[in-house]
Amino acid sequence: MALVDIKTSGNIYAEHIIQVAAYAQMLKDEKYPIDGVRILRFSREDNDDHRDFVVTDRLLEAGFGIFLRLRDVYDLRKEIKI
Repeated sequence: MALVDIKTSGNIYAEHIIQVAAYAQMLKDEKYPIDGVRILRFSREDNDDHRDFVVTDRLLEAGFGIFLRLRDVYDLRKEIKI
């Protein structure tokens, strides 16, 4: 099974990789086999511009590491909310 995330944006951004890495980890945790991860980006313009980006295992690992750290920051900020 491949995980495909479809985006409509001007480019593929780091935030997209972080998001899809979290999705991939969730599926792995639930024992769904993942053969590959891709981001399909379509332009919002009428020029029919698109991109098929293969997310490597290294990018998934880095993206999920960032996701976990961002989650820690989110939880810590709740503790200091004034």
